[in-house]
Amino acid sequence: MERENPGVGLLSIWRGGLGPLVYRYNGLTNEKKYLFGQVSLQAKDYSLNMESMNKIFALFLKNFGLSLNMIYPKETLNVFCNSFYPYLEEFEGNYKNDAKKLKTFLKENGIHVPSLFFHYGNLDSCNSGSLKMFLPVYNSLLDCYEMALCYDLNSLSDAHKKMFIGDTNDINLSAFDE
Repeated sequence: MERENPGVGLLSIWRGGLGPLVYRYNGLTNEKKYLFGQVSLQAKDYSLNMESMNKIFALFLKNFGLSLNMIYPKETLNVFCNSFYPYLEEFEGNYKNDAKKLKTFLKENGIHVPSLFFHYGNLDSCNSGSLKMFLPVYNSLLDCYEMALCYDLNSLSDAHKKMFIGDTNDINLSAFDE
């Protein structure tokens, strides 16, 4: 059964650091509109099956990306960017349907499902435009493939604010003082 909540992985990242940072520097007042970050796939987990890696990136780019006007990798990092293009047409651009199709493919082929990608995708599971993902690159230092993301903080629901940030009285804001 597909769960609609973002999941434990994303919750732990937000509650452990991103949530307090967003609260500290945004105060939930909508002053800061976007959160930029990245998600990555370790090469060791996917080295035997580049088709799966390409399908993962194609799904997220079909649903949340391919805006080449904002972020584009440097030529030296652009070693991976074109290999996923043939897989774009396998997806329809409906995140819920596409995610289900990809998860089925991955499980049938014994490939680890990268939950953090799907947790971020679930934040914009209706393809509202609040999540954008950008062309992936290979990071040789960490031996992983990375994809930049941009999330519109103003679209974070009150339930997700409560889930991710928790009770703002529990946040030690002095930890962020200089």
